[in-house]
Amino acid sequence: MLNKVMLIGRLVADVELRYTQSNSPVAQFRMACSNKYKTKDGQLNEDTLFVSCTAWGSKGETLNKYAHKGSLLYVEGKLSIKKYEQDGIDKWFTTVKVDDFKFLGKKEDTETTDEPEEIPFA
Repeated sequence: MLNKVMLIGRLVADVELRYTQSNSPVAQFRMACSNKYKTKDGQLNEDTLFVSCTAWGSKGETLNKYAHKGSLLYVEGKLSIKKYEQDGIDKWFTTVKVDDFKFLGKKEDTETTDEPEEIPFA
């Protein structure tokens, strides 16, 4: 069986880092991933999908340190679906468990450069 997700998108908010009771870091964030297409009549449309992601351990700490709202990321991982009950109704929450990621943006400082940002990976 195969469970693999590859996304490129921008963070819609800053990464939220927390620690479990056993002191394991876990980062949660949402990405906006857009799909542009032309309709039959030639009109350009764009759909945006908002995807929740979770990164554990040093990957989560690295994302928390260097990524922020608007950062462009490549994320690779697995779909994870959790079921929970709220007010007697079954609900489902889908997230991507991050296995790997790469920063795709450029340095956001006052220097003008076309060099990609170099950030250590977890």
